Amino acid sequence: MPAEPTSYDWGVRDRIIRAVAEDIAENGYHAVTIYTITPRAKCGRSRFYRIFSGKEEALDATLKAIQYEVEEVLLQATDPASALADLLTWVDEHRAKAICFLVWGVRHPETHEAAIARFVELSGLPEVQAQLVVGGVAWTVRRKLEGGGMASALCDELSRFVQPHYDRQL
Repeated sequence: MPAEPTSYDWGVRDRIIRAVAEDIAENGYHAVTIYTITPRAKCGRSRFYRIFSGKEEALDATLKAIQYEVEEVLLQATDPASALADLLTWVDEHRAKAICFLVWGVRHPETHEAAIARFVELSGLPEVQAQLVVGGVAWTVRRKLEGGGMASALCDELSRFVQPHYDRQL
């Protein structure tokens, strides 16, 4: 178990999280090692191990940090259409984090499933309907990112898919 982080360690922790997301997005999870993360994070291996016990713990922290950022985007939206537009803009602006979460996060099922469950909860839709909407949007955005496209290009089409689910709620 790593030592209790210092205030300096929190800044390094943020750099490690960003480095993990970027490294995974560029090279895939299996190619990522402590030796590829630490130079990107501008920290030594001893500092890394002071903060995280290993690659798995760093990935878990990365996925949770990404979930928190996405929640903040969704919670600030005033309606479903703006939530979707804001989410797709966030994905384009934070492409590495989005790829890390959508493509490689599924290999970390406990954290990934908890995040998806939270997004389902935030949707305000009945559970099964919310799972279809959240899962459908996540899958579609993932495919767009894997193909090198911009998520925001999906806004109109996804809005036409998502909006009727909310219209039925009114």
